[in-house]
Amino acid sequence: MELIHIVSSVLTLSVLLLAALQAMLLFYRDRALRRGHTLPYLAGLPDLESMEKLLFRSIFFGFLLLTGIIISSFYFFFQWRMSFFLKLSVSLLAWLLFAVLLWCRHQYGLRGRVPIITTLLGTSMLLGIYIGSFVWSMS
Repeated sequence: MELIHIVSSVLTLSVLLLAALQAMLLFYRDRALRRGHTLPYLAGLPDLESMEKLLFRSIFFGFLLLTGIIISSFYFFFQWRMSFFLKLSVSLLAWLLFAVLLWCRHQYGLRGRVPIITTLLGTSMLLGIYIGSFVWSMS
């Protein structure tokens, strides 16, 4: 069971890292359009609307995977250790951040830089926890 949890966690982080990469591309594309620049390496990218749809699909899929990881953490690995609570609290905070982002997108049609920054923040939080867990287990 532990191996399934680890593989699922890596898959979740991978999906959210791809969403973060998509967010960065979206940011640079948006900034270039606002400034009137035509950057050759951004020319082959799809339009902003298509990129934004892909971003939110990636976030939604990563959110579903993260939900599963959090639930499985309660079920399989509930241990009264500080590292468990730290990982769980940061994961729940990132989950809440993505939940609010998806809800605002659905309810208000949120677009622009706020989703980009939120995606990068939530993914960075999870990446920090995964790196911290790896370092903690190595010591």
